[in-house]
Amino acid sequence: MIDSQDYFRQVISYVHLNPVAAGIVNDPAEYPHSGHSEILGRREPRLIDVSAVLVGFDEGLGPDARGGYLAWVRAVAEARWFAQGVENLPWWKGASDEGEIASPDLHPGARTFDDRFLETDLRSLELGAFVARFERHSDHSIEDLASPLRSPDLIRGRIELSMLAVARYGVQSRVIADLVNKHPASVTRWLNSGLRMERDDPEFRKRIDALTRLISTEEGDNATMRNVAP
Repeated sequence: MIDSQDYFRQVISYVHLNPVAAGIVNDPAEYPHSGHSEILGRREPRLIDVSAVLVGFDEGLGPDARGGYLAWVRAVAEARWFAQGVENLPWWKGASDEGEIASPDLHPGARTFDDRFLETDLRSLELGAFVARFERHSDHSIEDLASPLRSPDLIRGRIELSMLAVARYGVQSRVIADLVNKHPASVTRWLNSGLRMERDDPEFRKRIDALTRLISTEEGDNATMRNVAP
């Protein structure tokens, strides 16, 4: 659970230095499967919400924010934190393993850094438009996906919902978790499965692309949709 701005900065820097720590590259910008270049503005963002990241490093979103991000990356690299296991990191306390998820009840003040960029009414309108179109075109209802059942069809529907909502339209994973009454970690797990399937399964990739086109081109309030990834 990230519950402070400094912790946020450290974790983001640590993550983008992982390819360096693994000996794959000398500069994180050289690693193609990373959001580092997207944060620096050198590549079109796909899954990274650059504004949400940069606000953690500066109050603005201009050159100072990117400079602040780079300064933190250098500081973490020089401290050699990135070469240590998670359990040894100076800011990681109380976790028994790398996969531990802290209870939100223990961190009532935790929030996402992109909250200041989202107006509640606009977010609700976007979500409502997306949900209606998803249900029409995917043959899955949110009510069914929110059930405790775990049939293959429902699991695939949850994966499709996560892929379309989070990866294609920039909806926050915690919003989708609330929508289907699941833990945010479940949405992350579905999204990771979807990204692997998109890479390895041409039929799944075609379906996600087709659903994206249907949702985006349906007549109505298209102006409210934020398709943030090609």
